[in-house]
Amino acid sequence: KLVKLRMLIITPDSPAVPTYQTTRAELVKRFGQAGETVEEYAAPYKKGDQKQVKAILAGKANIRTTWMPAAGARMSFVAAEITDKAVVTVDYEGPSWERESVRRRQGTK
Repeated sequence: KLVKLRMLIITPDSPAVPTYQTTRAELVKRFGQAGETVEEYAAPYKKGDQKQVKAILAGKANIRTTWMPAAGARMSFVAAEITDKAVVTVDYEGPSWERESVRRRQGTK
């Protein structure tokens, strides 16, 4: 049973945005509409300026999507984002992750 997963998709700088968009589209197919999608830029960058990769590498972009569960869902949290190293990450936490996390912190079996 999958409890928690972090996947890193390492790309050359330029394909990071298309890789994120493809990954996001696949996650939408699997988990439905996202709960939140963010694409924010700090000065001197702005959305649509054709400088996404420069903004990402400068740590001036926040591009991510998160899914939160509906009642009875097979996941408790899913997220995709682009890091400031132009790495696309996908995080998945299954419905039993919270219980497993507590068990690990308490050191019980």
